Amino acid sequence: MPEEENKTVDIDTSGPETEINVPEEKDESVVNTAPETTEQETKKEETVENETTSDEKLEDYSRGVQSRIAKLTRKMREAERREAAAVEYANAVEQKRRIDNERFQKVDSDYTEKLKENVTSAMESAQNELRMAIESQDANLQVTANKKNCSTCVGECKSANEKTTGCTGNTCTIIGWW
Repeated sequence: MPEEENKTVDIDTSGPETEINVPEEKDESVVNTAPETTEQETKKEETVENETTSDEKLEDYSRGVQSRIAKLTRKMREAERREAAAVEYANAVEQKRRIDNERFQKVDSDYTEKLKENVTSAMESAQNELRMAIESQDANLQVTANKKNCSTCVGECKSANEKTTGCTGNTCTIIGWW
């Protein structure tokens, strides 16, 4: 307000009253710099807005890239997990197969051994019966002993899994036992 008081001029008041308006003088340097500053500020604001916009775009792009990387990483880890599970399952199946195979081999060898023992004892028994039938010259006992011999020969063929003993199908040729 003190500036406004300095702008008024004392006028002689003895005559009729009239009002005089004094135009305010503006300093052109102040007026000229204000619009320039505004233009500079506007340019700076636009630059800041552009930088902010480009920063936002970069951040959005970065987030997109990070999400794609995370998704691919998840897929890769899931695939690795499935692969490890498949390998583990395959190893477990292979181990079970080996154990079952070993059991089978043991049971099979035990069975084959018992069968051979049974067939051998049956063959010896049938041969002894045939020998006694021949010594006693009883034809009926000889035929019965031959039938027993033949059936034990088939059993021997099955136990040994060989066809060199003379077994062919349901018939049996007794080779060199007397």
